[in-house]
Amino acid sequence: MPIYNKLVRDLIPEIIEADGKTCVTRILNDSQYIAEINNKMHEELAEYEEASYIGIEAFKKKVSKIYERFYSSDQ
Repeated sequence: MPIYNKLVRDLIPEIIEADGKTCVTRILNDSQYIAEINNKMHEELAEYEEASYIGIEAFKKKVSKIYERFYSSDQ
């Protein structure tokens, strides 16, 4: 089984299980969560910087994705 080590939200584990697959999740403590969000924001920022060179629609998509990541925190 592949290991992804990703932050999940929006009922993703339930969607995976509804598809007949299994997944293992864990709840991070505050410091682990902040570290993972920081990593994700760096990843999104790098994608944003690349998108700014390939057109306005890709640029808008990346900006909205960063905004979504920042404001959709469940913790």
